[in-house]
Amino acid sequence: MAKMSLPTLPPMKHVKNGKHCYLVTFKNKWQEGKCVAVKGMTKTVAKIEGGETTGKVVWTEEFLQEHPELGKLDTYRKAKAPAKPGGRRSYFLVFEPHDEQVSLRQSFKAKTLTAGPTWVLDHIIKDSPLATALKDVFSPYNRHRKIVSLAYYMYLNSTTSMECYAAFAKNNRLPWQAPLRPSQCSQLFKSISKEDIDKFLKKLNQEVCKIEQVNVGSVNTCYALDATSFSTYAKNLTQEAGGHNKDEDHLRQINLLMLVNQKTGVPIYYRCVDGDVPDIASVLYTLRDIVRSGVNRRAIAVGDRGYFSIANIHRFYQGKASFVMNFKTSGSLARNFITKHKAELEGMDSYDPVLRQHVYSITTSWSYPVNFKTNCKQRRPHERADIQVHIFFDANIKHIKTENLTIALSDLRLRLKGGSKLSYEEQKLAERLLIIERDAEGNCVSIKANKAKIAEYLFTAGYQILLSDCIADPREAYRAYQMHNSMAEAFAVWKQDLRGRFHTSTCSTTAGKIFTLFIATSIALLFKTHASYCKAMALPFDGDKAIMEELKGIKAKEWQDRLYYTEITGIKRLLLEALDIPIPDVAVFTKAEQQDLQSDQELADDEGFIASTVDEMVAKFNNN
Repeated sequence: MAKMSLPTLPPMKHVKNGKHCYLVTFKNKWQEGKCVAVKGMTKTVAKIEGGETTGKVVWTEEFLQEHPELGKLDTYRKAKAPAKPGGRRSYFLVFEPHDEQVSLRQSFKAKTLTAGPTWVLDHIIKDSPLATALKDVFSPYNRHRKIVSLAYYMYLNSTTSMECYAAFAKNNRLPWQAPLRPSQCSQLFKSISKEDIDKFLKKLNQEVCKIEQVNVGSVNTCYALDATSFSTYAKNLTQEAGGHNKDEDHLRQINLLMLVNQKTGVPIYYRCVDGDVPDIASVLYTLRDIVRSGVNRRAIAVGDRGYFSIANIHRFYQGKASFVMNFKTSGSLARNFITKHKAELEGMDSYDPVLRQHVYSITTSWSYPVNFKTNCKQRRPHERADIQVHIFFDANIKHIKTENLTIALSDLRLRLKGGSKLSYEEQKLAERLLIIERDAEGNCVSIKANKAKIAEYLFTAGYQILLSDCIADPREAYRAYQMHNSMAEAFAVWKQDLRGRFHTSTCSTTAGKIFTLFIATSIALLFKTHASYCKAMALPFDGDKAIMEELKGIKAKEWQDRLYYTEITGIKRLLLEALDIPIPDVAVFTKAEQQDLQSDQELADDEGFIASTVDEMVAKFNNN
């Protein structure tokens, strides 16, 4: 039998780091009569299993490429006894050929990880502005990988509680594979400072602006402005950390306000607002703050009715910020627009076959106060600018709303005549829209519809008004607002997943945890946007969570410091192909590549009320 030739390797020494022990190459030089190590010339080439100074050696991929003969050998580091008592131990390497039978037996005991969902998410965020900004700001101590791993956990498990994260990390392939205990997660959240978050947002917007500048002049860039709220069980929050919950359940509430690129799904800004601050009151500070974060000033903010007010329109003009805003139809100004153009809107000539509804647009003048302090004794100086008013009328919506109201009022009549007890909402609806005559004993004698009140309630049914300072095309304005709605749906699903509860205990961890939740929400929006563009390729599932559930069938085995993917066939392969995600190779990466051998330091107005009550009553009617 031919004698095995031993590899020729450079000198090495071990370096202990917490629970781990690594082998590093080094160079020495003579300096002032002493042999000293040359700074910057050490290089990590291996890790010793078990964290001791002796044991099986696992080489890095880079070192194996330099010494391919090691790939056919098992290497063990052993120690010699000191030559004399109290002397230093010396170490040597032992090389043995692979025992394929042993390897085969070990492979059946290899740890299996759920890998499909995180494999897809890795490719969704890869090279995105989000990933670039995270790496740029949080790379020390691998915080960027830990933050993404925690964000995956939040998104895939619909929770912000870290209690089960360690178990999740043991069973799922993650950017940072080492399980983190709740205390370690808290330390990581505490390490995320306000300065870190500011740097991240600025870097994020630098990267986003690079992409958006490519399309300058060809298409408008629209940012969805929306917010979602979370209640928290924390008892140690300061007044600034959260307001009072509007639902009066004695929990503190935090509102998470975000700006999201509607086309790419990339969130480019967020901030926390007290829970008792209405959306309408948050616009002024937001407009000031986005300047500091470097947000694209040419982008158009698209907001829902919750952000509309005359004062906020003034603020957009004062800040020279463009907007598309959903105008509340219950206001007197909106009703004046509808009254003036009702004949044109409900006529056949205004019908748009693309939008499948009636459309009428006008350009009018908007007067707003000058945005500077003045010594004028009377009225502040005003300026004027053009504003685009786009009015939409959908006859089908008006018909459905009229039919639902008819059913609800008919049911109310029957219940009143039968003496049934009404709920508070039903009683208020009856008082508003019915004329009820009673006898001396309180029995209903006559019940008639209040035609004037009903006509007033249905006056704006089917109408929608969008205001914009810059978009003159009603189709473009309508599309921009519809895309905003898709973002709002994502927020609603995310809030529903969390059941409106945000688990945090103290102020020191709250800011970092909210930041990680922002990253989780960003990942969810990026995936939702990516999947929406792939629907034409016949995705077998509509919801993103259904897709992720199917992808859990893709497994990877952790064996000999590598991950080996199992066969990917059938619907799982079709899903990856439809999402334009590459099929993983047999051996994808080593843990050393994933975790960098660095320090492991853990650091209701009346109309809205009536509408909701009517919907509930129609649902009851249909069920019966």
